[in-house]
Order: sequence, then C-alpha cells, then structure tokens
Amino acid sequence: MTPPDAEAQITADFCEMVRLLRQIDPPERHRWEVDPLALHWNRGDAIASVAHGAPITLRLHPRNDDSPAQLRVELRLFSRIASSPEAEGAPLRAVLRAEHGRQIGHQATSLLDAPQLQLAGDDPAMLYARAAPHLDRALARYRAFEARRFSRD
Repeated sequence: MTPPDAEAQITADFCEMVRLLRQIDPPERHRWEVDPLALHWNRGDAIASVAHGAPITLRLHPRNDDSPAQLRVELRLFSRIASSPEAEGAPLRAVLRAEHGRQIGHQATSLLDAPQLQLAGDDPAMLYARAAPHLDRALARYRAFEARRFSRD
C-alpha cells in the first residue's frame, strides 16, 4: 500500500470510528470531541500519528479538569497499516479509557473493569462492536454515580 493510499484508509477508518461513537448519547453537559490535529499531531503525518494513537474523547463541556462530576472517555485509535502493514492480526486496535472525577492530581476513578482496555478489530464497525458494551457499562456506572450524588443533596 502506498503512503497516500495508507493515509486515505487511515482517515476513512478514523472518520468512521468518530461517526460510530457519536451514536452514543453523552450524559448532560458532555460531548464527543475530536482534536483537529488528531490525525496530524506527529509531525503532520497521519501514518505516524495513528501508529502512536489518534484520540477521540467524550468529556465535560466546557472542560473543567477540577470537576468531581465529570466523565472522560478516550478511545485512542491505532492502525497496523501505519506501523507494519504486513504484520498479522487485526488492522485496527484501540485503547479505551473511561473515568469520572477530577483529572487533576490523578483523582479520577476508572469506570471500566480495568484502568484501560485494549481492543482490536478488522474494521471500524467490528472495533465499535467490541467497544460499545464496555462504553455502555461505563456510562451506566457514571449515571448511577451521578444519581447517588444528587440523591444525597
């Protein structure tokens, strides 16, 4: 695969993953965000950027890292096309994190069964299908936390 073809595939996969994640309704005052440089943060090179992970985040808006009520989800997308196209295994990988609480001073608590999950899939739809159940549980835990927090007030 030529570098322009690889970049086009990476961009298409990333945009499709963003589209799929945006189907998940965020909690109140939160929204899905994509940094405009997500595919170009590494020397302006999409291939190098996705080799090291391109982030898609769900966070409090406006952002407030000191809020104890915030949710932060990050799916960092990696592409085997970028790192070693001939390697075996799924072409797409992701690291998924979901936490709530203050980001300052590492006070946030994971909403997943582990601090982070590593997922893999042949295409964005398969990767989303593997991430969605974890995201559903994380969002349910967050909503339960928020309900308990407000019932105490």
